[in-house]
Amino acid sequence: MTPAFPKPQRGELPQYLAFVRRRTCVVKGCWKYTQASHIVFDGQGKVSSKVDDTQAVPKCERHHEEYHRIGRVEFEQKYGLDFAQIIIQLLTAYIVETS
Repeated sequence: MTPAFPKPQRGELPQYLAFVRRRTCVVKGCWKYTQASHIVFDGQGKVSSKVDDTQAVPKCERHHEEYHRIGRVEFEQKYGLDFAQIIIQLLTAYIVETS
């Protein structure tokens, strides 16, 4: 039996994630090794699903754990960040660097 609504396919871009990992942590003044951390905005994602790789930002392990502990909105407020704007800037830099 075919499901009425197939599970959406996630955009996987390993080259983009490597690009993100080469950047410094989004928290100003933090220069630690980073990982590509996916950002989930309101209304996106649910249990066992991930957002596209284009929604990843660089965060060190400490800030990645804090993000999961306090949530996106509080994290953005605490550090004066706008993840939507950061994602746009990263994607633009990636396009420029790879073209």
